[in-house]
Amino acid sequence: MEETQTINRKKKDLYRNVAEMVRETAEDQDFIRDFEQHLAQRQIIKYLMVLRASAQMSQKDIADKLRCTQSRVSKLENSTDGDLRLGDFAGYATALGYKTEILLIPEKWTTVDEVKYHACCIKNCLDHLAGLAEKDQSIAAGVVGFFAEAKMNLGRIIQDAARAVVATLKAFGQKAPLCPKGSAPIWIREKKADSEQQPESDATSSCESSDCETAVLS
Repeated sequence: MEETQTINRKKKDLYRNVAEMVRETAEDQDFIRDFEQHLAQRQIIKYLMVLRASAQMSQKDIADKLRCTQSRVSKLENSTDGDLRLGDFAGYATALGYKTEILLIPEKWTTVDEVKYHACCIKNCLDHLAGLAEKDQSIAAGVVGFFAEAKMNLGRIIQDAARAVVATLKAFGQKAPLCPKGSAPIWIREKKADSEQQPESDATSSCESSDCETAVLS
């Protein structure tokens, strides 16, 4: 009995992080609130420290690259995001081997807007690769292979996300909408009496077929 209690107590003493330990062990609600507020003010600093630890670099290593003292790096890591200067942030990132990019987005941006933005970024990168392919035959072959891989992976990401939405619609007793005319044929067909997916070749068939009962993503 005592052994079981000891095991349970040890399991209870295992926490995923310091924040979880404080929430579950501290009794002073004001202290918990102040602690969580302090953590919220150190998200960028914490991320930089995680990157440093992942790179197996010490504060001295960062200081040597920044040509400053270790105490200055320590002070930076013990400050808050609001105290972090842009120059120090960029320098720290460079010391870790990262570039600094700043993205300003409208406050009213929706998730759809964010997806569209990243889609444009992907297009720009693909256009850049296509431009590089014009210079060399071997590069062109590699780019074509990458494009094929990217098409498959990006399509699968969309399909996996849409499959979850289709399942939600079914749970509400609704049918998934058919793909609109002229859209890319990313849907496959599923008959009411058949819960199994159609063969892979059906993925490229038209959604206007008469046997298309319910449209789902593969």
